[in-house]
Amino acid sequence: MDATEFDALYRRNFVAIAKFFARRAEPRFAEELAAETFSIAWAKKEQATTEFELAWLYKIAGYVLNNQRRRQIKEFQFFSAFSPTMRFAPSAEQLALKDDELAQAIAGLPAKDQAILALVYLDDLPVKVAAEILSLTPNAVSIRLTRIRAALALNLKASERFSDD
Repeated sequence: MDATEFDALYRRNFVAIAKFFARRAEPRFAEELAAETFSIAWAKKEQATTEFELAWLYKIAGYVLNNQRRRQIKEFQFFSAFSPTMRFAPSAEQLALKDDELAQAIAGLPAKDQAILALVYLDDLPVKVAAEILSLTPNAVSIRLTRIRAALALNLKASERFSDD
């Protein structure tokens, strides 16, 4: 991939990557994290495949997000020694899920299932792309989505039972 092709890749995908971060981290960091993602992508540009370029970028973004979260935890631990009341702002996903029962039902799912839901429903990615990001087959993601929806329905029914008491 040469500079011109990478520039086109950047222009096609920067907004999607920035939105990925805006939903998962503090929105004020979204563009900075997206830029970091493309910096890493430039260094690894020979690994890019045209069929799954967005999935490749999402994988890199996932690593960048995990690194950002680790940095925030370290900063939190450092600053909490001085201010024990300091807390992180809620994530964009938490803000988007205003329905407490739905948020609790989703929180009751395993992290891998939450990741699939986020990629398919929040990021609006096709199952094939989500599968590539998660290193799964599209069939496995489809099957998991069916099971996730059933588990989510059970979690919602359980929360209704407890709220009626």
